[in-house]
Amino acid sequence: MKKLLIGILIGVSIIGVSCGKEEPRSNNKVEAKQESVKEESKDEVVETPKGEEKKTMTIAELNEAINNQPMKVINTEYIVQDDEFKALYPDMLSAVIQNNSGTDIKNAIVGFVAWDSNNFPVKIEGSFDYNGGNYFTMVDCGDVNMVNGTTFGEGMGMELSENNNISKFKAIVVSYTDFDGNTWNNPLLEDFKELYEDKKLVE
Repeated sequence: MKKLLIGILIGVSIIGVSCGKEEPRSNNKVEAKQESVKEESKDEVVETPKGEEKKTMTIAELNEAINNQPMKVINTEYIVQDDEFKALYPDMLSAVIQNNSGTDIKNAIVGFVAWDSNNFPVKIEGSFDYNGGNYFTMVDCGDVNMVNGTTFGEGMGMELSENNNISKFKAIVVSYTDFDGNTWNNPLLEDFKELYEDKKLVE
């Protein structure tokens, strides 16, 4: 009887040990699964970026997009009012804008960038601007009072300092406000500035 009991106890002891050894294996499997999940998560993070950076538009893409906007610049001209007395009759940057918004426009703001004869960026300095100017300058056109389909800006412009060194320039509509008080801000303005502000002109 004693031998039988001892045999049973030894058998239980052996089963207990064998069962105990499977726990680490079970844990190893769980850890392996967790590591696998972590690796899959890492793969998913790599495959799916947290945030996509905005792609910079090309000049051709920008021009095409601007051409379809509700208000756009249709012509630019460097106006020389007088060859000699520029202090009294300053040169001007002129931009003609066209209203295609389908509504009446009360006022508008236009922005300019400019370059010298070597296509290097130039700070635009107004006739009464004494802070050295800026590479991108905004001009309030005032009460343009434009019905749909009309243009504004012929023969007008931003008056410049005498020695401005500007050879080329571009313009864009920054914003406009209609007679109901609604304001349109150009969604392409940052793309325009990214391509042209304080950058060498590529033709």
